[in-house]
Amino acid sequence: MNRKDVLVSALRKAGAVILKYDPATVTTALKTNAGDLVTAADIASEKNIINTIKATFPNELVIAEETQAGQEKLSSDNLSRLTGWVVDPIDGTNNFRRGMAYSGISIGYIEHGEIVLGGILDPYRNQLYLAEIGGGATCNDLPIHVSSKTIFDPGTRVCV
Repeated sequence: MNRKDVLVSALRKAGAVILKYDPATVTTALKTNAGDLVTAADIASEKNIINTIKATFPNELVIAEETQAGQEKLSSDNLSRLTGWVVDPIDGTNNFRRGMAYSGISIGYIEHGEIVLGGILDPYRNQLYLAEIGGGATCNDLPIHVSSKTIFDPGTRVCV
């Protein structure tokens, strides 16, 4: 199994795990402040992702948001040498906890500081976004790209 297959498998399995949790009753703890939550769903999703990756690539570094091991390697001094997986088991935990279906799972693979493969799964809409260096990006296996539009109508607004 190659890294892309493992990435897709990990995303799909984690998505199924998250959907089993009821946001209204999920066990929740504060990490650093009231806006920085971790839920039992985060922990279960992360464990599932790490186990999926390690089943095929047992010796590869996995840096995950809820697990301290490996996070020291994210320092700016080490980024250019970093090779391994970077995981956010629920990207949008606050949305998840509030029962808003606007969160996902994010996983990337980095070689020598360069992102070479990444994926995001929106489990609520069953949308799987993948991007690979030199291979473009897809949503549910259909190619996607940025708009080539350079002029927008006067009604279009962007908020930053």
